[in-house]
Amino acid sequence: TIPAATTMIRGSQLSQAAQLMNDHLNYARQVAISKSRPVEIRFYRFADPEIPDETPDDPETWRFRAMQTFEVVESGASVPVGKITRLPQTVVMNRSEELSTLLGDEWAQPYQKPNSGMDPEIPGEIRVDGKQVKTGHSYEFVSFRFHPDGSTNLPLITGSTAIDEVGSRPSSGGRWYITLQGAEQKDTRQTVEGINFYTLQIDPATGNVRSYRPNAS
Repeated sequence: TIPAATTMIRGSQLSQAAQLMNDHLNYARQVAISKSRPVEIRFYRFADPEIPDETPDDPETWRFRAMQTFEVVESGASVPVGKITRLPQTVVMNRSEELSTLLGDEWAQPYQKPNSGMDPEIPGEIRVDGKQVKTGHSYEFVSFRFHPDGSTNLPLITGSTAIDEVGSRPSSGGRWYITLQGAEQKDTRQTVEGINFYTLQIDPATGNVRSYRPNAS
């Protein structure tokens, strides 16, 4: 019964992670509309203090596992609206270009490193060579923004010239998405085939979020 119970727990945490991200994105959009200001969403990539193979000194070991909302004020500074939201420990964002265009597409800006006093610290500590090292600013992030009308600053098309026949405009059906998967899986397309995963898709023209959870078949 142990394998079955483990599968159920992981499936539940995956559902929880998808709901967290869905709520976070919708909240950010509502803040942008209600305050008539741009709102930025950041997706954080860093080492998990509970995973031995991940260290703050080696960015190649870091994974996307948290997000945060920022209000962009008149000066252009990004001010945190809330605290950093971490996904359940068993869940990460797949950063392959095919499964998470928001994280790996050519359009996405290169990973940004913290560079101002407004950038938060990631809570947690990692043991390195027998010493405890704070996660702090050992992270990178990718971001996009919601406009005051609820739309986004994401291009209407990504890596394609596909045209939506309705209205003859570039498709805004959204090739902008993030796929959530188990932390034990690698960040490649092949690892999610036939296993549980969630994909959240953002329509760049409206900012609306849709979620998909294909079954194993």
